Amino acid sequence: MATRRDSDLEAAFVREYLADPDQNATRAALAAGYGGAKRNRHSARTAASRLLKRPHIAEQIQAAMDARAERTEITADRVLERLWAIATADPNEISQYRRCACRYCHGDKHLYHWLDVSEWEEACAKARDRKKPGAEPSNAGGFGFDRNAEPHPHCPRCSGEGIGRTHVADTRRLKGSARLLYAGMKETRDGIEAKMHDQMAALEKVARHLGMFKEQHEHKHTFESMSDDEIERRIAAYERGGENEA
Repeated sequence: MATRRDSDLEAAFVREYLADPDQNATRAALAAGYGGAKRNRHSARTAASRLLKRPHIAEQIQAAMDARAERTEITADRVLERLWAIATADPNEISQYRRCACRYCHGDKHLYHWLDVSEWEEACAKARDRKKPGAEPSNAGGFGFDRNAEPHPHCPRCSGEGIGRTHVADTRRLKGSARLLYAGMKETRDGIEAKMHDQMAALEKVARHLGMFKEQHEHKHTFESMSDDEIERRIAAYERGGENEA
């Protein structure tokens, strides 16, 4: 017969398991007080496997999840739709590598193409500051250079390859699946980098949900039908980075 302490520990485990965003059973057991004063992970993992096998624990967890889903109006279909949107989003809506025109692609007679008169005049002033008579650059290539124009296929300078540039979209204006795919920005040594959610992981979750993998039948077991060793193995695999099966 379960003692008051046992009941309190079980209730704490259920609370911690539901509160853990990854539903890490061992972590929940440790937080609930299993594992002893030294917080032994192996002991906590063993306790977690036993707890998940108990019908009343499984019922409490499922009932709480169902209630939470109802409160938040989260359904399996909505989750699946979101995963599918992430899996099929076009990363080019967030960041691109573009091949754009070089300065000689569209200048008159493929001479240096200036943005505008002001840019050319600034270049002339710098040449004069260096006190090199006659070093002012020519404007024979004309004005109106467009950084985003397509490379000229017969440009003698870049041979039609253009200049490579990285472009990151204004993330405030992302919409639809691209907005779901976007996961923030980070600064690197080479500049900013757009972070995105793992599309292959999202696609795999969709496929597993739809039963597209042969291994799918292995996931239809309940904790009640598994041995303690099997549950422990699955918990350990999850903690090493595998699928959350516990």
